[in-house]
Amino acid sequence: MSDSERLFGPGTVSEVFTAEQISERVAELGRMLTERYRGRAPVMVGKMKGSVCFLADLVRHMDLEMEIEFLALKRYGDGSDVGIAMDLFTDIGGRDVIVVTDVVDTGFTLNTIRRLLRERSPASIATVALLDRKVRRLVETTLDYRGFEVGYDFLVGYGLDWDGRYRGLPSIWAVLDRLALETDPHILDRQVFAER
Repeated sequence: MSDSERLFGPGTVSEVFTAEQISERVAELGRMLTERYRGRAPVMVGKMKGSVCFLADLVRHMDLEMEIEFLALKRYGDGSDVGIAMDLFTDIGGRDVIVVTDVVDTGFTLNTIRRLLRERSPASIATVALLDRKVRRLVETTLDYRGFEVGYDFLVGYGLDWDGRYRGLPSIWAVLDRLALETDPHILDRQVFAER
């Protein structure tokens, strides 16, 4: 019996990326960004809320002077009209901007963020995503750096949530039985936190 079956029951969840795998990849991304932006002071823009864990770990691996900002979007009506729910405090005019996000899938949200930021005349905009769900891409979008490519699975942990839960898990899990999670939303946290 696997660890995930022991913790959650057979077929409920499966660990996709361990804390060690995530840590190694984030450190590698941090080194890459350090090399690219050496001698500059980029503005790191985290997309709320899913990017928080990733952003915090990423900047600890970047040997650069930088500023950290957050941006949150909101949808109006049927969801096609997007606006800013929480804006930046820093003027990014003439600055290098690095957008940090948890997952890129259809590409619509990332393109909206890039459009909104371009209107403020930054020197450059780069994007780093923890997860790239290319199989769901509907529009072409620019992704400069990515941690891992993933498929269609619903994922939780390391910033990714289910109804606000599980963002703090140190690894990333695929939910294989969403009905079990919908029926008992605490199925993961009871088991995971009981083991700690």
